[in-house]
Amino acid sequence: TTSSDYSLVSNVLDAEVLLRQGKKFEGIVKIRELKDYAKEFFINETGSNELPDYFLRTEEQVKLQIEQIEQQIAGLKSNDPKVNKLNESKEDWQDRLMVIQTIGEDFREISKFAIMAVKLDPKTNYDVYIQIQAQLEAAQNELRDEFAQKYFGVSYFELDQDIDADYEKLKVLKELVPQR
Repeated sequence: TTSSDYSLVSNVLDAEVLLRQGKKFEGIVKIRELKDYAKEFFINETGSNELPDYFLRTEEQVKLQIEQIEQQIAGLKSNDPKVNKLNESKEDWQDRLMVIQTIGEDFREISKFAIMAVKLDPKTNYDVYIQIQAQLEAAQNELRDEFAQKYFGVSYFELDQDIDADYEKLKVLKELVPQR
């Protein structure tokens, strides 16, 4: 059940985790090793061609993108259906700018086409699914914690979304390590 657009990670109970982005990876990873593989999937520090693409986001590039979108919007009538789509795109770029200005440096953004999904054999025990989900969530949270400590000097797990300053930090961390 392999295809060129799925990376298969399986355990002895026939559970498969699909890490997809049009890249091909062949191998077996046990559930307990999945967290480390998922972390590598998110950050791809080695620049592997078998892992998701990343885009370097610089302040200059992001500001230019926002400016270009604003120019496009200015050239349209306010009731033009393209305006809403352009405003959504502008908000995305403003979020990227907020990340750069908050962390004080450029950052690498994972491709929006890089996703993690779980596919289980119908006979697989539900507990296996829960274990896999827990490993994927743990990878994401550990990366967010590493970034929180690096950029804010605080643990991700100590941040409270009901506190404005923490909410902004959480927003940055979710941009750096998005839900996939």
